[in-house]
Amino acid sequence: MRRKLGLLLSILILVWAGAAHAQSADDQPAQPEIKSKPKIFQMVGNWSGTDDARDPGAGNCNGCPMTLDVTRQDAKNFSGSFSLTTADEEPAGTMTGVVSGNNIKMTFQAKTGTKNHCKGTVMATLDPENNSMSGAWVTKGKGCRGTGTFDVTKQ
Repeated sequence: MRRKLGLLLSILILVWAGAAHAQSADDQPAQPEIKSKPKIFQMVGNWSGTDDARDPGAGNCNGCPMTLDVTRQDAKNFSGSFSLTTADEEPAGTMTGVVSGNNIKMTFQAKTGTKNHCKGTVMATLDPENNSMSGAWVTKGKGCRGTGTFDVTKQ
């Protein structure tokens, strides 16, 4: 009896082992999909184009020159300088920003070319295929009340 039980147990183990090896690739558990990080657009470089500025107290400036000089980038954060032209001033200063996909948020801090050292908030959309971006800005602070739109291209 012991012998028959041992033989039966051996046969069951062999059948089970053979079935385990006979599984097809379709029966294998799915491997987790490895997702790559989205590529971050390289902002460093000189950007130039035009702005259309609206300043309630000083008038408008359509198609006026605007430049961004992005000198540093650490992953999605970047910094540099800016200059633009409004109806009666040419503010220039420092710029910091963040790129997330095709969305860009920047802050301008005017240091020269204006009576008031205004701070500007900028929202833009990046077109990576054409190395360009378009957006809008608004200034805030004492004596600051301008708005505008812009289009610039990386040179």
